[in-house]
Amino acid sequence: MKLLKILDMREYGTQGRTKRYCLFECPMCLEQLERVKTEGLKSAQCKTCTNKLNAKKAITHGSTKTKLYKVWSNMKSRCNNPKATFYSNYGGRGIKVCKKWDKSFSKFEKWAKSNGYSTELVIDRIDNDGKYKPSNCRFVSVSKNNNNARHSMVLKHGIDYLSEVCECYQNTDITQEEISVLLNISSASVSNLVTGKHNYI
Repeated sequence: MKLLKILDMREYGTQGRTKRYCLFECPMCLEQLERVKTEGLKSAQCKTCTNKLNAKKAITHGSTKTKLYKVWSNMKSRCNNPKATFYSNYGGRGIKVCKKWDKSFSKFEKWAKSNGYSTELVIDRIDNDGKYKPSNCRFVSVSKNNNNARHSMVLKHGIDYLSEVCECYQNTDITQEEISVLLNISSASVSNLVTGKHNYI
């Protein structure tokens, strides 16, 4: 905290010891507080603001364990990380995540929950050449078109559908056998699909 003024020596604790007190200002709420000099200098903000920050971090940390957070993280990874399995089909050909979503999971989460998201759905872009943004995204069921051949699914739903199924495999309990049935393709094709060996575009 910001040191404003050095004050007097005061009793501290129950053993009759004295310590120097000072007047500090919290940089977050601007409240002025009298604290022991060493404690005030070590504190970044007042206790109330610290508790608020910790509560916010706890909420964010809890969100990282959800499937929706993994959807957001994987979406950003395949667009921003050249080492990601599907980068060549996304960031490699100019597909971006809109700034609002790229910088904030909470904004993506708010959009998702107000647009029909549930854990059994996967994200899909309407325009396969467009970016990830509210007007170009929707959620579709993994099993929605289980009777379609692989190439038909690519044409109708775009590469997002298949890559998100792969990420479901990586992040959930869905098996390769179940993917084979859902997509109506061979086990060998599923193996290539989940390891990123297929080049869809």
